[in-house]
Amino acid sequence: MRDMAIGSLESPVSAPLVAQRVTRLPLQNLWDDNGSLEARKGRALSASDIHSFLLRDRPVRFVVANVDSPLLWVELPDSFLFWNTQVRVHLYEPAKQNVSDYSNGYYYVAHEWHLADGERIIGLERHQ
Repeated sequence: MRDMAIGSLESPVSAPLVAQRVTRLPLQNLWDDNGSLEARKGRALSASDIHSFLLRDRPVRFVVANVDSPLLWVELPDSFLFWNTQVRVHLYEPAKQNVSDYSNGYYYVAHEWHLADGERIIGLERHQ
């Protein structure tokens, strides 16, 4: 077997894949580093719904969708801290309909997602 230079056209080492990016909201499907996930989008979630999930069904993973960015998956051990420090203050409320009503000029719309293996995910769509 002959040696192949890394980066050459004949190299068995491929360049890193460009991460799939969110192109629009509302989000229609989920993916991770391994590709598309078999998932179904469920109902919109309120702050009390999410808090109940975290207390009752813990652990629950979050995934954040921000246009022009890859999906951001929050690891299970970080879910509760992420909820308390990032999501709660930015979660959409019908009484606060303008982005300027939220700190740092953005809010999240949350939905429940169901994966084929039964796992529930909290999907957050970031609006700015």
